[in-house]
Amino acid sequence: MEHPQLELGVAREDITPTNAGYLAGDVLNGEHAISAIHKPLYAQSLFLTDGSTRFLLTTIDVCKVSEAMENEVISSLSCQLDLTPAQIMIAASHTHSAPQTIDLDAVPGTFDQEFVALAINGMITSAISAVKSTELVTLRYETGRSHVGVNKRLLTPWGVMMSANLSGSYDPEVGVLIAERKPYTPAAILCCYASHPVGHLRSEISSDLSGYFRDEIENTFTDCMAFHVLGCAGDVAPRARWANTDYEIGNPHSGAGRRLLPEIQSKNFMSNIGKELASIATSCVHRASSPLASISLHTIKRNIPLPLQQPVSEDVLSSVLSLPFSYRHSGWAKRMLKKYENREEFEQHQSYSIQIWFINSNFLIVGLEGEVFSDIGMRIKQSLLPTKSLVIGHANSYKGYIPTKTAIQEGGYEPESFYNCDLPAPYRPEIENILVDTIIDEVRKQLYGLETN
Repeated sequence: MEHPQLELGVAREDITPTNAGYLAGDVLNGEHAISAIHKPLYAQSLFLTDGSTRFLLTTIDVCKVSEAMENEVISSLSCQLDLTPAQIMIAASHTHSAPQTIDLDAVPGTFDQEFVALAINGMITSAISAVKSTELVTLRYETGRSHVGVNKRLLTPWGVMMSANLSGSYDPEVGVLIAERKPYTPAAILCCYASHPVGHLRSEISSDLSGYFRDEIENTFTDCMAFHVLGCAGDVAPRARWANTDYEIGNPHSGAGRRLLPEIQSKNFMSNIGKELASIATSCVHRASSPLASISLHTIKRNIPLPLQQPVSEDVLSSVLSLPFSYRHSGWAKRMLKKYENREEFEQHQSYSIQIWFINSNFLIVGLEGEVFSDIGMRIKQSLLPTKSLVIGHANSYKGYIPTKTAIQEGGYEPESFYNCDLPAPYRPEIENILVDTIIDEVRKQLYGLETN
């Protein structure tokens, strides 16, 4: 039986900074510049076309992609490759051991615009190279299971603590998209799993577990490029952090009470998890199953407004300035107080993009911005059945945590960290249903021509 073939192109650019940088993630006022390299950082591109429609996925080893970065990449590739914004998807690995890419996140005076330019150029250059050199492949989608992740929101009488919740939700599915030259001979492997990177490597630049996954796959399969993306992992972290360790995140806003893992232990966890995901992906490649049939690529990208609660009051903002929080809090509070002083209107919504790539009637890829909670990702996948879906979090630009209705009502770090996106207030509880319902409606309209509310 003849299976439909697509043209595939892949390319990679090294974006590891040559000069010292200040690392992203869990940043407190006392951070210092880093120049040592543990695992290099890359921008990688995967290009697919059926001759009429084209898809370009670019993955990048940074903690966050800013809206400005996304816009510059899309603008450049639209001009140079005649691609529409809906045909371009960016996915951040969310490594916490890469330099900052958003000015407001950085300790004042430490933001490295040169690294941002290097990252943007890496994405553009890898995309152009991927489009220029293609080969014929078939596609297969397989799934495995891993219990690497664990829910990290523990509800206690004192509120929600950032600790292992062994009875909490997490998504064990490992999605593996395989582009093959011939059976069992992959040209590219894309692996999606919903867990935060290991993180907390503060003395060396590192691509975290994504780097180990790449190395393991590419040492196993000749001339194959490996891509690792996050699923919906906003409330999921590696289980190993809390397994027989004294790890304690402490107060995630101020860093009080924090006990990080020894860095050698973090590196071991990165290695073990990256290799476990690679082993699962390898077993998927060796399965005797048929490629996806009746390929018909098409894509949509929609912006929707996610509603915010009432703005934080002036009294609360003033009190923030008196508390021992980080520069992020004080900077945010000053900017919000300035808005009050100038009688500016506060945002009532956050603009949020949803991207859907249809491969055929039985399989699609969803790209969601920000750190989406695992229950949302699982709801989407379950609701779309029998159509299978690979749901990518941290897609396109960073929009903070995207919590469930329950999490917003419970509170805790994730729904309360809206200041990281310079928002005046947390999201409203209904964002979960808005997000899920919009995706379901769009898929039904595209696949079945159903108009739904």
